[in-house]
Amino acid sequence: MTDHAPTAVQYDPRGSRKSANIRLHVKSYPKIVGIVLALIPAILLFGYDAVAVSSIVALPSFTARYGVLHGKKNIIPAMWLGIWQAASPIGIMVGAMIAGLVQEKTGRRICLILGALIGVLGIATCFGSSYVGSLEARRVVYLVGKWVEGICSGMVICTTQTYVAEIVPHVLHGAAFAIFPAMMLLGQLLGAIALWRQSKVKTPDGYLTVIASQWVLNIIVIVVAALLPESPIWLIRSKGDMTAALKAERRLQRPSVNCVGNINHLALLLEQERLNKDAQGAVTYGECLTGINRRRTLIVVFGNVMPQFFGLVLLSNASYFMQQLGMPSHQSLEILNIGIGIGLAANLAGVYTMQRFTTKPITIYTLGMCAALFLAIGIAGFWDGDVVMWWTAVSFILIIFTAGVGAWPASVLISSQASSLRLRGKTQGLGWIAHGLSQGTFSIVLPYVYNPDAGNAKGKVGFLFMGLCIIAATITWLWVPEMSGLSPQAIDDKFEMGIGAREWERFGEGEWVERRKRESEVFPPEERENIEIQMK
Repeated sequence: MTDHAPTAVQYDPRGSRKSANIRLHVKSYPKIVGIVLALIPAILLFGYDAVAVSSIVALPSFTARYGVLHGKKNIIPAMWLGIWQAASPIGIMVGAMIAGLVQEKTGRRICLILGALIGVLGIATCFGSSYVGSLEARRVVYLVGKWVEGICSGMVICTTQTYVAEIVPHVLHGAAFAIFPAMMLLGQLLGAIALWRQSKVKTPDGYLTVIASQWVLNIIVIVVAALLPESPIWLIRSKGDMTAALKAERRLQRPSVNCVGNINHLALLLEQERLNKDAQGAVTYGECLTGINRRRTLIVVFGNVMPQFFGLVLLSNASYFMQQLGMPSHQSLEILNIGIGIGLAANLAGVYTMQRFTTKPITIYTLGMCAALFLAIGIAGFWDGDVVMWWTAVSFILIIFTAGVGAWPASVLISSQASSLRLRGKTQGLGWIAHGLSQGTFSIVLPYVYNPDAGNAKGKVGFLFMGLCIIAATITWLWVPEMSGLSPQAIDDKFEMGIGAREWERFGEGEWVERRKRESEVFPPEERENIEIQMK
């Protein structure tokens, strides 16, 4: 006897109705949960590389090899610091664009493997730069390596998010995507620990060990990707290979699940998308920006840039920022590590909150709380002293905790759900391009706002992020629909009907369930059990 996966709505092989009973859902989809956990190294890689490649300039052994003597101290020239700082976000944008193209042509697994292999080459380039004779050439080679590693990060994280969005049932979307920021932070923490362990090594072995350690995660990603089943949605849509899709679905589901029925329903949904007036011809980036898809793509882009609105770049540079307020360097590093630890705990708690609460309200509420904390930082910025310094430090920790249980994991969930199945790969690519562009822009501009030799705003930069949090909360309320627990069919229908973002919850699922019932009757019962449905 077979059945659809428990808790899944009939006619929806990926589940739909939201429930807080995460334990029941985990038991219902043990293989899918295991695959998501197996993909954690791909998410760790993104966070680990961000710290290991960017913060390696703090190692004395690195500045001795790549810097110049300034007084009694080796420093990296500001020009090279700025160029290196921009290399990774630019690489992420390029990697996301490549991923949007490659994963549609070759599949999710191959794109993951290719991205990780590119990362291996980027790490080798950074490692080899240490042995280049000329100082300027050494810096240029390291720059190229950082850029290539950025491409790897963009390809791997973009493809991982696409793959998880396609295989995970909607009843587990909240928990699955809350893992992303949590594991990114864990990767950053591991990178910070690796740097700290090598901080007292005076020879090149110090920074070379940190660079080489990145190979471990890339190799793990390659092995995991080689063992994964391909996304059934990609196999149906791009290959029209129903047999391969059925084999992949069986690797994702328990033996008792009616995988044939699941594949038939996925095929029906994809065929209906293909026949849509806005979905004719080959998938292109241009199609993501036309008709109904424009609205969906803009929501994806907003979800990807939201972390910059609640100050993620500023929080990532909290150590340097606190030093501008008078905090000693060792204490500022401790604050950074505490912040990462608190953020990790908050995002792990976000696995529960994203499953327990609907996305839109918790996003708006936590953005509002972040705005209030940034306001407090801005007001305190009119004064100097130890009280202001510690007030700002504690406020930073509270902000990262507040965002971690709400807006941060919610931003990943929003960007993962809004795109259509047909355009998901390229839409996620555009989303991560926007992420890289916003991250790079904030990384370059912010120091000119708060640095003593530029804007010298110091704590008053809090007013800027208070305004950005309010803007993000307003955009969420006005234009982001509540998609929690909805299946791809329900989301597609509501976008096609042009329902306003604040009206979605007024329309129940009954209408689209009945519609899918009628459409599924196009296939006689015996054909619904036949895997040879032909994609016209």
